[in-house]
Amino acid sequence: MAPPSSSSSTCRAKRLGRGCGTIGATAAHRLAGEHHARNQRYVSAPVFGRPDAAESKKLLVVAAGSPEVVRECTPVFDAIGRQTFVAGSEPWQANAVKLCGNFMIAAMIETFGEAYATLWKAEVAPGLFLDVMNALFASPIYANYGRIIAEERFHPTGFALRLGLKDIRLALETAAECGSPMPLAILDEILQECVVSSRNRINFRGAKRKMSNYNLRPRKRRRTRRVDAAGRID
Repeated sequence: MAPPSSSSSTCRAKRLGRGCGTIGATAAHRLAGEHHARNQRYVSAPVFGRPDAAESKKLLVVAAGSPEVVRECTPVFDAIGRQTFVAGSEPWQANAVKLCGNFMIAAMIETFGEAYATLWKAEVAPGLFLDVMNALFASPIYANYGRIIAEERFHPTGFALRLGLKDIRLALETAAECGSPMPLAILDEILQECVVSSRNRINFRGAKRKMSNYNLRPRKRRRTRRVDAAGRID
């Protein structure tokens, strides 16, 4: 597989390739190998950040490659991001960080969807819950995605659902290569069902809302049967 122009940019004078795509460990290994076969150096540098972060040069850059190459690329990373993290000396390590990060974002979206579904039925405003979570985690990721899901602002599409499914599958492939289990990998099945049922007409953030098999809206409160400490049902 020759290094494609869409995933790497090569400076012929310095024979340096830089890959910023969200790819799996297998593809990252092959890209590094193809560069090496052509006597070219290669660094992997995927980024975290929404389009508005890219426009304001506030991306988070995760780089991996030989220390010399990473240092040489630092001015480029500083020009597009607010912080750069060095994952290791092997390019694929940066891709592993990116995929695991996307996996955690997907898991967060799923947990928000499940929590909101329960709270809607409990007649508790999702906004109140979001305020509690923001105070607990103080994370812009929780704040931004939590607000979008609570307000059901799923259009226009920010990130295609099929791309989210692709990232989860690549994370699973990387985990398998590392011999590491990922019990929460059921997200793969959830997103697959969303893609099939919606024909990819919804975005990543709307996945949970679409595939829910229960009514998310408040409905008449029903008496809840409780189990006490002794195991008796009231």
